[in-house]
Amino acid sequence: MLLNKILLRNTARAWGLQASYLVNNHTPIWAPEKSLIKVLSDLTQTPIQSDADLKQLLEKRRAKYIEDGVVKSVVCWGGRPQTLTLYFAKGQKLMNLSAEIRLEDGSLQELPLQVISELSMKTHERLQVRWEKTLPLGYHQLTIKSNTRTLTTLIISAPEKLETAPELRNSWGAFVPLYALRTGQEWGIGSLKEMKQALETCAEYGAQWLGTLPLLAVNLDPVDCDPSPYSALTRLFWNEIFLDVDALIEKYNHAEARALVKAPDFQKQLTQLRESTHVDYHRVYKLKKQALKLLSESFFTHSLHTKSAYLNFVADNSEIDAYAKFRSSDLSEQNFHRFVQFEMNESLRELSETLPQGLYLDFPVGVNDAGFDFREFKPVFFKEVSVGAPPEEVFQQGQDWGFPAFNPFTHQAEGYQYLRKSLRNHLKYCKILRMDHVMGLYRVFTIPKGWTAHDGIYMRFPKEDLFAISMLEASKAKADIVGENLGTVPAAVDELIHKRNINGMWVLQLESWRKPTEAFDRVPPNAMISFNNHDLPMWASFMKGTDLDLVCKLNILKDESRVKFQGERKSQIAAWNDYTAPENITVKLHENLAKSKGKYFVATIEDFWNEEAPQNIPGTWKEYPNWRRKYSLPISQWTENKQAKAIFDVLKKHRGLKA
Repeated sequence: MLLNKILLRNTARAWGLQASYLVNNHTPIWAPEKSLIKVLSDLTQTPIQSDADLKQLLEKRRAKYIEDGVVKSVVCWGGRPQTLTLYFAKGQKLMNLSAEIRLEDGSLQELPLQVISELSMKTHERLQVRWEKTLPLGYHQLTIKSNTRTLTTLIISAPEKLETAPELRNSWGAFVPLYALRTGQEWGIGSLKEMKQALETCAEYGAQWLGTLPLLAVNLDPVDCDPSPYSALTRLFWNEIFLDVDALIEKYNHAEARALVKAPDFQKQLTQLRESTHVDYHRVYKLKKQALKLLSESFFTHSLHTKSAYLNFVADNSEIDAYAKFRSSDLSEQNFHRFVQFEMNESLRELSETLPQGLYLDFPVGVNDAGFDFREFKPVFFKEVSVGAPPEEVFQQGQDWGFPAFNPFTHQAEGYQYLRKSLRNHLKYCKILRMDHVMGLYRVFTIPKGWTAHDGIYMRFPKEDLFAISMLEASKAKADIVGENLGTVPAAVDELIHKRNINGMWVLQLESWRKPTEAFDRVPPNAMISFNNHDLPMWASFMKGTDLDLVCKLNILKDESRVKFQGERKSQIAAWNDYTAPENITVKLHENLAKSKGKYFVATIEDFWNEEAPQNIPGTWKEYPNWRRKYSLPISQWTENKQAKAIFDVLKKHRGLKA
């Protein structure tokens, strides 16, 4: 298929697809023409076989402006007055122009418009109008009427800048994968009970929040289930495997469930699951479900679902019935899912309300295309592609994360309701929300289904809309946002988060090629700082270079590249070993980060005792037991480790909550 390259790239850009992008070394990468054709064709539902097809698509895009008359959404930062461009058919005369706005609180007001300019184009008429009224924060519906048309648009009135609660500034918190927590009494997996214990332990050393991976629902029924927290069924409901079953049995004083758990065979299975070094999600889930099913049956049999607490939960979670029916066609199973979601919400609410410290939750960039959200909100997804990351130095084959992208046009047309609901579901329970892959609010790297990451291209979303919604929802919840802006992130994204006071991330591991003093001088004040994150090697293995052996063994990195990188790493780390005595380097670096100007310091607890095995290796699934490895130390022994205790003391001294 021979197409005019310039015409193809212009058409792709008109529909929000990037014809090229820059890698970290600022080298431009041109998108494969076959990928532009494939994704453009799927996005527009139009076969592309000739230049004539491309010209028709360009015309279709131009005609869309006239058809809509006005953009579907407009951001008003700080509620400031805005200028809008209206589009009308050629020769169409406008008379009696008026506007009214329905505010989020339901009130209706006139909004006087001033005509700024009129322009007659070759194919249409263009009119620029402006209003001078400052709008309150919120989502408002603007309606513009003329003698010939009625136009509507969503006004997203977002705060000019995101404000941080004063008590959170210069604070620290621990990052712990919830499943990995051990006490000796857990059910083979950490639960919300263990989360509370971990938070209380860290709070003794001045921690003000606790961070974890996404806690969202996944399908654990299959024996070979995928437990990845970044491939959830939904962003609206939680993973019931994290419920504290013992506490619920006592809450409902359920004799049958208590007897079940105390039975010798049940206890034998619990012991086996506790002693395993890795979480067996399927077995743990099935065991917990036995007890939870008894509780759910009693809950509905004894009409506890008619009490105000449950009715309030249903009112706040309007999709619960649809979700329960998605999980099963059996009524008893549906009630099970209603019950466990109710209890997860109750538990998270109690945790967020009863502790002076808060939670730092993780908001994943996407969901599984076999999940509830994809079915329930199908129009907002673009199913023909997967989201991932382009090839780079270490992950030379790129990454395919397996979940679908949002459709930028249908998502905007439905007023971003799905995103708004998803954010609210998280922000009602946390003080800080980490936006995974924050660039995903601006653009995503899309890979045609069945193709490789080398064939991927970037797809853009409406400028600023998703950032404004995230800030507005966080502002309403009096919470803060951290945007994960690591890797291949365009300057426009970093400029936007800086301008809007959204916190970015700064990771020592990614800066360690610099000299220590130079690296610490570069710590930005508006950032969450850390040694690493869940996608990077543990600090101890990074210092030794053993992480490169592992990714090479998994065929992620070529052997010749491993030799090159290990040589560079050895030279790189030498400067850091000279910075302080090697046996004290981990403590010293924690102290320097704690004393730095970064707003938040998130500590990976396993770094405290020099753990080397990663919790996750991006781009792998069955090749490596991601999201399964338990901590080597139970919570009670965290401060018994000499180095760990020294780090806790350092964090308390320099970042601890002041009395």
